[in-house]
Amino acid sequence: SERRQVLRSLRRDEGLCVVAPALIAFCCAEITAAKKRSIQTLRLAVATMWALAMNSKAKIEPVLHDLLPAALTCVVAKRLGPKNAFDLDLRLDAARCVAQVAIEYGEKYPTLRPRIAKTYTDALQNTEKPLAVKFGAIVGVHALGSLATISLILPRVLSNDFINSIKTNNDHQKACFHALALAIASSHLRPLVLSYSPLIAQYTAQNELPPSKKRRLNPPPSSSNNNHRGTQIDVNQEAGRIYR
Repeated sequence: SERRQVLRSLRRDEGLCVVAPALIAFCCAEITAAKKRSIQTLRLAVATMWALAMNSKAKIEPVLHDLLPAALTCVVAKRLGPKNAFDLDLRLDAARCVAQVAIEYGEKYPTLRPRIAKTYTDALQNTEKPLAVKFGAIVGVHALGSLATISLILPRVLSNDFINSIKTNNDHQKACFHALALAIASSHLRPLVLSYSPLIAQYTAQNELPPSKKRRLNPPPSSSNNNHRGTQIDVNQEAGRIYR
């Protein structure tokens, strides 16, 4: 489709350094008005920022201070779109955009990963946050890698308060548990978590996702496996230092 071709061009073209800041600024302005914009518009804005973040030739570094807050808004905002839709794909793509920024620029800016980690942790800790926010925080941490999951999610999974905060019989609860189960599955501590949290163990056994849904919720591989491993370790170390 034309949209895929445009996004592919944004990811690969080498002559975007002149227009990339303007594109990012436009996307951020659309996200700032997230309560008034349609979900489709927000998806396109996030997809554009994600594509540019993957293009090292676009040189988006000068506008990272605008891109990152906008992307995080689409991950953990209470309300997105005029009808406050619980849109999984939008939050997933925004989480992956944030993770891409962490991969590309985390080494150069030491405070970048701790800021991202703190945003997600605050959303997970606040029991009054709606399920949409908790879903965004879970997939956001999951996108950062298994070590970030172990550091930021697993300690809270073992808390009854956290489990009860997403224990509601509706589709939102199911989405949160699916994301949580996949995040757990990505870590080597899954048996420990399932043994300490019978509720998650029972839900995981009774609500197995089809393979296509698992692929959708799982974070994509980075352009460099070494870079992704480094990001995971650094996020884990920084989060442990801040939240120890």
